[in-house]
Amino acid sequence: MFFKKLTLLISILLLCISSSQQAFAQSKGAGDFEGSIDFKSIKRTYHIHVPVLYEQDYSTPLVIVLHGGGMQGKDIEGMTGFSNLSDQKGFIAVYPDAIDKSWNDDRKTTMPRKSLDENIDDVGFISTLIDHISTVWNIDRTRIYVAGFSNGGMFSQRLARELTDKICAFASVAAPMPETRTAPKEL
Repeated sequence: MFFKKLTLLISILLLCISSSQQAFAQSKGAGDFEGSIDFKSIKRTYHIHVPVLYEQDYSTPLVIVLHGGGMQGKDIEGMTGFSNLSDQKGFIAVYPDAIDKSWNDDRKTTMPRKSLDENIDDVGFISTLIDHISTVWNIDRTRIYVAGFSNGGMFSQRLARELTDKICAFASVAAPMPETRTAPKEL
């Protein structure tokens, strides 16, 4: 049920991002890829799906799909069907992995979580991941979206607050708006 809501929210976002559908030829840039980047001396991993409609000559929207706590990127990909939606609507979907399966969503909690306890810079990781992806694929830097479930939903809220220069919209499913540990930035 939650994943259907997540898919529905993204479908609504995609209506906003859909430009006139051009007949893109399939290029060798399409497919599923595993990747990693070194960020602050930590190897960070992700899975990316480039749609069959992808053409290097055209900038393509990017949707970052964030897994819930205890999950990994491949888990949320399989549960949501975003890769199939990516092929239908023509956006690139990326499924990053959190450290120890938990995002630093900046919420106040008494639960021990490595990402919070060690203040893992997940915001910086996602920002760097966006920059990295843009060096490989032609993404539309004005159409970068984030969707997340549970812990990933709370982290998507944090990204919407802190990466306003890169993220244009977000969807958060099964995730309350938490009280944060740090003061919000002035708008």
